[in-house]
This record gives sequence, structure tokens and C-alpha cells, in this order.
Amino acid sequence: MPDFDPLEPFENKELLRNVLDRLEQFEYKLYGRIPLKFHRGEPTRYEFDLNLGVVHITEQDCQGGPERSRFSEGARRDRLRT
Repeated sequence: MPDFDPLEPFENKELLRNVLDRLEQFEYKLYGRIPLKFHRGEPTRYEFDLNLGVVHITEQDCQGGPERSRFSEGARRDRLRT
């Protein structure tokens, strides 16, 4: 995992790209993948705002707690590949 500074979390461009890639690949149950559109400018070393439109997070998206939710599936797949 790239270095992480909680005061400037996205100073590390590799970490920023990793986070954005995972968000871009996430498959919402009702919508599938949603293209990333930045709201109020490009990412900074502190934060970024995404405009995802109206998104309804379903029970299926979050089922099974944090380790089993669809939000963490990408992280588990990445760990299995290494």
C-alpha cells in the first residue's frame, strides 16, 4: 500500500489513482458502473468531490457487513491476485 498521510491523503498519486480506479470499477446493483465526474474541480492532495447523480445504495450492495459487502469485493480480489 502506498504511503498514507492523513493530513494530505492524496499527495501520493498512486494512492489517489488506486482509490479512483476502485470507485470507477464498482458495480452498483441497480446502476452498474457509474462514470466518475468530478464536482468542483480536479482532485487535490486533500480531497475530491464526485458527482454520481442520484444513487440508491441497496441492501445487496452492503450485505454481509464491511468485509463481505460489494464495496470491499475489489479489495479482496486485489489481495488474492498478489
